[in-house]
Amino acid sequence: MKFLEIPGKSWLRWTHWSGRASRSEYWYSLLWVILVLTVGCVPYFLGIDDEFLTVDILTVVMGVLMIPVIIRRLHDLNRRGWWIFIIFIPIVGQFLLPLYFIKRGTVGPNKYGEDPTSDIETKQQNAPDESSRRSRYSRRRED
Repeated sequence: MKFLEIPGKSWLRWTHWSGRASRSEYWYSLLWVILVLTVGCVPYFLGIDDEFLTVDILTVVMGVLMIPVIIRRLHDLNRRGWWIFIIFIPIVGQFLLPLYFIKRGTVGPNKYGEDPTSDIETKQQNAPDESSRRSRYSRRRED
């Protein structure tokens, strides 16, 4: 999934708690959250919003949008969504959950659905490699 596709594809599925999310979907979603919250801080720094209300509202909205992405990412690792609560275990949770999100998900289908990266890998395997493209090009020029 590409960075600009996240608001349209990932966040519009905020009611979908089932299925799987790839590493790129999770990390790009997290980058969008950071970007939105950073832009949301601008009114506070300009003195327009003295109570920091804009950022409070954006934080709640972004949290609601990220929870399903986190649960789908856990599903990609073949873990139940309840693992999200490990974040509340002091020290252990703050290190363990991000380490899980760095790992590659289960290859192939698991009990939560199809591999979200399988269609990308299939396209890459079926695409001709660079050397065959060059050889075809050079053959055309020789003719």
